[in-house]
Amino acid sequence: MTDEREFVYHPVTVSMVTRQGEDTLTENISAPVCDFCFDSRLRWEYDCETFTIPEINFGSENGWLSCDRCSDLIEEQNWEALSDRSIRSWINRMGDLDAWHARMITTIQKGFSEHYTPGRKAFG
Repeated sequence: MTDEREFVYHPVTVSMVTRQGEDTLTENISAPVCDFCFDSRLRWEYDCETFTIPEINFGSENGWLSCDRCSDLIEEQNWEALSDRSIRSWINRMGDLDAWHARMITTIQKGFSEHYTPGRKAFG
């Protein structure tokens, strides 16, 4: 039977980290997940050049992993729908999402779109 839920996540361990008087929740995911939406149903892998986005202190090395749904959007080069899916996943997992984090997701995915090698490969 196929799982038709939009997102399926691995269980995570949540820990509290205190830095300079600020409490921060940190999720520890023990298995690989989709690099776009955190779905645990990995199916595809994309080669991607190393790139950085200094304005948000982000760097990416090597390939990216994808679930079927995100991969279909990548194959269609439907970057807006991919970003929307990632944002829905974030909200589904974490609650509300502020405008800065939404822009960060879109910026990171734009970096991927400019540096990946088209053509997916089966994961695993």
